Amino acid sequence: MNKILLSLAIAMSISIHAFSQDSSSVVKPTKSSMGIGMNVSGIISNIGFSSEQDPFGNDLVFARYYSHELVAWRMSLGLSGGQFQSLQTDSLGAALREFDSSRTQLNAFIGIGVERHIKTSGRLDPYFGGELNLGIIGKSRIKSSTSLQDTSGTSRIEVDEQYKGGVQFGITGIAGLNYFLTDNFALGAEYRLGYSFTSTGGDFDIITTNTPITGNPTIQRETGSQVIRQNTLLTSGTIGIRLSYFFNAPKKG
Repeated sequence: MNKILLSLAIAMSISIHAFSQDSSSVVKPTKSSMGIGMNVSGIISNIGFSSEQDPFGNDLVFARYYSHELVAWRMSLGLSGGQFQSLQTDSLGAALREFDSSRTQLNAFIGIGVERHIKTSGRLDPYFGGELNLGIIGKSRIKSSTSLQDTSGTSRIEVDEQYKGGVQFGITGIAGLNYFLTDNFALGAEYRLGYSFTSTGGDFDIITTNTPITGNPTIQRETGSQVIRQNTLLTSGTIGIRLSYFFNAPKKG
């Protein structure tokens, strides 16, 4: 957070200095222009670029579309998940123990908002707006198998867990500023203040199968329901720095 604030201060200082030195206009987005953006992190030698991120920490594709010279619609789309697997082998006394587990889950996120830009001359492009966010937390399934092998044979415990997903809804107020380094290419800072509601969980099902070295396997099933709801008010907001490039903007005549 300190690095971001320092980067913001440097960017603002450069913007103010450049604006005072050169008030000539640059090409900015107009009606039907489109833009894409990436986050900027670090400063000077440690500078880096990364995708936007949703509240779950997943990467997003961020884009803008200008329906008017001073009105831009913004959209963020994210999709993450898949199957994650781990395998561990160690010893327990004279026995060999193997642990194999996998988890499957798919999450999705969409954010739709609008920006109202304030017309200025030169390179500065301030704006304000709002955004609605919707996140879908997918169902998760966790399967694990623990086997213990020694000279007498192999015993195994298998667990199959299934959990319901959830949903997240949020509304965010936005205030931002772009500084056009050159035609259609801008460095921007954005302040966000918002509220989110998250509900996760529901019915769950856990099946445990115990297979001893000798004798018949035993199966134990556990079912129930667990729901977690959370209301979050981002009273301090967050600040991010974004590098944007715009397409289909008219060139200087």
